[in-house]
Amino acid sequence: MADEPQEALEGKTPLEYAYNPHMHLLAQRGKTGLMQTSYPGLPVGSTVANMGILGYDPYKYYPVGRASFEALAHGVAIQEGDICFRCNLITIDEHQRISDFSASFISDGDALNIINNLEFSNAIGKIHLFHSQSYRNILILKNAKISADEFVCYEPHVYKGRNIREILVEGKTPKAREYADFLNGLLIESLERCKELNKSFNTRASMLWLWSPSDKPHLYSFYEKYGKKGAVVAALNFMKGIALAGKMFTQDIPEATGYLDTNYANKVKYALKFLEDRDFVYVHVNAPDEESHAGNVMGKVKAIENLDSEIIYPIIKHLNQKYGNNYRVAIMPDHYTLLKNGQHNDKKVPFLVYGRGIKPDPSMLYSERESLEKGEWDIESTQFMDIFFNNYA
Repeated sequence: MADEPQEALEGKTPLEYAYNPHMHLLAQRGKTGLMQTSYPGLPVGSTVANMGILGYDPYKYYPVGRASFEALAHGVAIQEGDICFRCNLITIDEHQRISDFSASFISDGDALNIINNLEFSNAIGKIHLFHSQSYRNILILKNAKISADEFVCYEPHVYKGRNIREILVEGKTPKAREYADFLNGLLIESLERCKELNKSFNTRASMLWLWSPSDKPHLYSFYEKYGKKGAVVAALNFMKGIALAGKMFTQDIPEATGYLDTNYANKVKYALKFLEDRDFVYVHVNAPDEESHAGNVMGKVKAIENLDSEIIYPIIKHLNQKYGNNYRVAIMPDHYTLLKNGQHNDKKVPFLVYGRGIKPDPSMLYSERESLEKGEWDIESTQFMDIFFNNYA
């Protein structure tokens, strides 16, 4: 959600330009500040950021990538020594350059047709390949007994336009290089297999692409750390996987897509349902990030306005009716995603906390600029839960 000022928005950021009366009211009545959600040496992205916000030190608990969290969300058992990879269906051009990291945002049905019919005879028992969402899939390298950080992989959305032969999986150690050769063989083989399958299914999927290798996660129980029963509402599987690894409750939300067309009403419905017998609910909305990656300025503004009117307003209305002033709510991005280039950025993000025990600061709006100039907090993400749950004024 956080971004830089945009010429197309009269020099304002999308957060400043959007019509967000409910966020601004909470900022006026609460306290704002800046939060560092990115850490040197770790990827600038949602997995590291959200782990930190939930209190898990990424330096200790980040499993190198996000694929293993996504596997957990599918109920797939991960054993010690397994390596999980994100496995995109991508499109390449006639020169074998990546032209689309999502195979034109392939539908679940089309993706299943490809994934379920891919066969690699020399990989039986060595890998487990399964479909996740749209172009997203997971490949598990079984019983590798090395660390995920021994591989170097290249994100297909970052390396669009590059020849695939230049950016295949690499290994840093002799054993990892052996596995990299094996995996790259599967990727090259998938070129011909996808071509053959598309005679029947006619999709834009040209091949499989591996990236974001990760180890089995080891998170402590959120309840044991904070004494709060927690739940997560999210469309994306990596967030549901983080919840499950931390022994928080989560489940699939009908019609929650992670995009601008997500079913906001269902997210609210499930968030309030979870609060009936839990202390804390974490609601993740991915649409501002996707609109940023697409460079869609007004789409990002719309995503932020939807968050304000269709998520924040009904939740606050319910909390006021049921709990009076005996609750707290926080609002924040997990990281900057810049419209100018579609990339994540490691700037500190603006956040606000409103509710019982929180004394207002001078902020009159919720924005990047206001939090910098008038906010009274300057913290790292791993400090946030202690602030949010404790009697901090």
